[in-house]
Amino acid sequence: MSDSSYIQEIIVSTNENKIRVSLDWDRLIDFQVGKVVSLARDQQFWVSPDIASSLSAHSHKASHLILLKSKDGCTTLVLYPVSTSDVNNVFVIEDGKIKSNLQRVSLEKTDEIVWVICVEAKTPVQERRSVSKAIKIARGLVGSNKVDKSHDLDIFDQLGVCTWESFKQPDGSRTRPTLDLLLSIIPKHPIGTYLIDDGWQDVSPERKLNSFNAYSALGATLSETVEALKDRGVGKVGVWMTLQGYWEGIHPSSELVEKYHCKQYQVGKVLGGLEDESEPSGKTLFYPSPEKAGSFWEDYLTTLKESGIDFVKIDNQGYSEMAVDPAGLHLQRSLFLGCMKAVEKVFGLNAVIVCMAHNERMLNGPGGLNFDRPSDNLIFRNSDDFAIPLTLDHTDHIYMNLYTSILTSNLALIPDFDMLASSPKSQWPIYHALLRSLGPGPVLLSDTPHDIPDEALISRMTGETKDGVIKVIKATNAAQVLSRRWFSEGVRGSKEGPALVAGSKFGEVGGIIGAWNVHHPNTEAIAKDQISWEDVEDLLDLEENSASEYLLSIPLNISKHSQKQESNSPIVTLVNASDQGTMDIELEKGESEMVVVSKVYNLHAARLAIVGLKGKFASLAGIEHISTNKDSITFRSTYSAQAISIILIGEEDISSASIKASMDGVDSKVDVHAITIRQGTETVTGRLIDLHFPPESNQGQKAAWDVEIVLGH
Repeated sequence: MSDSSYIQEIIVSTNENKIRVSLDWDRLIDFQVGKVVSLARDQQFWVSPDIASSLSAHSHKASHLILLKSKDGCTTLVLYPVSTSDVNNVFVIEDGKIKSNLQRVSLEKTDEIVWVICVEAKTPVQERRSVSKAIKIARGLVGSNKVDKSHDLDIFDQLGVCTWESFKQPDGSRTRPTLDLLLSIIPKHPIGTYLIDDGWQDVSPERKLNSFNAYSALGATLSETVEALKDRGVGKVGVWMTLQGYWEGIHPSSELVEKYHCKQYQVGKVLGGLEDESEPSGKTLFYPSPEKAGSFWEDYLTTLKESGIDFVKIDNQGYSEMAVDPAGLHLQRSLFLGCMKAVEKVFGLNAVIVCMAHNERMLNGPGGLNFDRPSDNLIFRNSDDFAIPLTLDHTDHIYMNLYTSILTSNLALIPDFDMLASSPKSQWPIYHALLRSLGPGPVLLSDTPHDIPDEALISRMTGETKDGVIKVIKATNAAQVLSRRWFSEGVRGSKEGPALVAGSKFGEVGGIIGAWNVHHPNTEAIAKDQISWEDVEDLLDLEENSASEYLLSIPLNISKHSQKQESNSPIVTLVNASDQGTMDIELEKGESEMVVVSKVYNLHAARLAIVGLKGKFASLAGIEHISTNKDSITFRSTYSAQAISIILIGEEDISSASIKASMDGVDSKVDVHAITIRQGTETVTGRLIDLHFPPESNQGQKAAWDVEIVLGH
């Protein structure tokens, strides 16, 4: 504990199964009337941001992270409940007071300790690091295993297909997959993964699992189906699956009941994620016994692997339908741990997408903090489904993902922003594609058989590597709402207001800021905003009064406003701590925009910034190992594109500078365009330089292209 942090230890005694304990940090007294942002459980398995004007105005829901802003706006508090393998810990706000809601999930009757972490931030630098600091403290308390957050997801590094939306009918119903339907949606462009979503399992009309086989009307065995897909060029085939929640356990007459010692468990509906308020519904379902949970999952996954399946997406391992008694909670824990151990043994943890699992175990306990489970980062569905028929569907999806990432990007989780459709326009393809490109998770298309994929959009998300493979060009750090904007008002209104602004850092070269209009889609409300130096500080986690300088540019012009501005006024701005500077954003309904934030490098003849891969959303991806000399800069590029764009910010003689560029030692064609760059209230001369990849430059054994730019007179 320090002056800026506080740890509250809570003991659940042997005779207690569920209790509520008020937080006792005295600093909370001064935050009763300030703004509140929490990640609250709207449904049993999803969280979404719950923003209130005060604690007393907050909803009665389970909250997995709470951010508080003082009335004067000068101080932020971060509150994070820590669960263990034996006790679930989540917040609930009652009568304006924050309480830990504790529920025993083990049948062992021993004293158990859990914690609440509180962090105070009084400066912008402290605020942007506050959630990370809270998680770091929590990791130390539970003995978290450390894993490399930046490791590659090789199985998902190419574009994929997910069938969930592909077979959706106009009335909202979905056709169950058949071999012919599955083959019909294989696109012309290369794909690495193919996820057979809901409908393939052998289940009864009541949605109860009969066996590990595919359903009889698939048109082939699962093994034959996988073989047919791979014969058509698909690299890896996966299946969606679940046991609890959406599916209602195991059918009473199934042979699985006897083999896995299945027992009947009471179920109930949990509103707002508060498991201690659940009441039995009168229904019971069959599930494997805790002792057999691990063997059930291992046998199921082994059967799939023997059929050629390469990865799995598993729903509802965070579901709370059985939270009506200690036995049900204990089974949930056993099913989760058994599932994770089985996945690690059969496929490896990088071959599972954990979905519909927003609960204490994943967001506050072993799953996210990486202890008492197989150790690795887990691919984790970050939000509710893409295009789910909610009131605000598309805007909700962006809003939920970018706020949830404030927490999940700091955990041992790899946020997955879910599938998207490249067409038709009613599915807001560009709006979603920008988000997917700013995250590290799988990028799966769910186009329908009767909609032609938008190849131009797909091209913006993909690029070729040195070995000739078309891969997804995406961020390694999940985009999240920038900290100075956590408490912004008017982002979700029905009239003109600010945009939802988030960003992803791309190493030394800079970062990318995304802005979305998330106003009510039934209105024509415009989002107006300005990207500022303060946004850059948050995005790149700069120290106060940093001497660095950055260039803001809008290379894709995906909003109507920037398309108009391109020919009329500067859309390139220099920003630093002294000159400040801003970039104007204006977004109509369904629009988004990306702003590339490029570090400015000082050469003798000019200043230089790398905008990145021309025509790509994640334009800075794969640009690394940057080195400067007196009149030159070198770097490596993992991907190829139409060109790599560079902007020179020069003195008066920049127009006479000769520019030579090469890739892998081969001269590169250089296109030069004059531009005007805004710096504070002034403008300076600039040159937009496009370096084209030589046709022969994709040969050789190197993993990336070596790029060199030399400036001379």
